Amino acid sequence: MTRAEAKKQAKEKYIELWGEKWVRENADHIFCSFDTLANDMCEIAFAESTPRPLEYYPSGVPKIWMGGNSKPNHRTVFLFDLKAGTMEITEHF
Repeated sequence: MTRAEAKKQAKEKYIELWGEKWVRENADHIFCSFDTLANDMCEIAFAESTPRPLEYYPSGVPKIWMGGNSKPNHRTVFLFDLKAGTMEITEHF
């Protein structure tokens, strides 16, 4: 299995798990990461976090949040063995 095939399979399974309608409605809150691990393994993680509401300082200047965002509402992690061509879900909430 190639990395491109793993990415495609992860996206398809993510949509299958959450439903196409939900993914479409929350697409602007969904983030993905791809990590290459040892021994032809790779991890693909999807997380959905609701953006913080816009807040202002008493002066009227908007607050800009630097890191430390809240925990994701949902997270799904896929572990692929590229050599064996297998996929496993290691985290899903």
